[in-house]
Amino acid sequence: MASAGSHSTSGGFNEGAKYSDGQILEAPNIRTFTFLEIKMATKNFSSDNVLGEGGFGRVYKGWVDEKTMAPTRNGTGMVVVVKKLNSKSMQGFEEWLSEINFLGRLSHLNLVKLLGYCWEDKELLLVYEFMAKRSLENHLFRIVGM
Repeated sequence: MASAGSHSTSGGFNEGAKYSDGQILEAPNIRTFTFLEIKMATKNFSSDNVLGEGGFGRVYKGWVDEKTMAPTRNGTGMVVVVKKLNSKSMQGFEEWLSEINFLGRLSHLNLVKLLGYCWEDKELLLVYEFMAKRSLENHLFRIVGM
């Protein structure tokens, strides 16, 4: 198992630059989850917890303790979203790693926060804070009157 923090990134932005409403961190500030922790948080990737499916793969709802980020029983603790990379996905390892290296370094009130990731064997997962009332895409591109 490798750590995403061990990979270097080079970007066209000023690393460590701070903005009035957010900041860019020098390194990702996220937790490394075990596959077992994520299985427990999502109730073994239960179909009852599927929120949807995108280009990356299935998206699940899960629950973790707000302070420790340890998995909790469904309905207790903080709600999180788990994106599980589908091995047949058009997106792959590079995109997964980019989300960690970039979204894990961004902190802003208007961005959904990447809380952590899991990289065990062939399992690649991302854990985000939960956004109530549908996805960011729905909020940005919803048709008036819907």
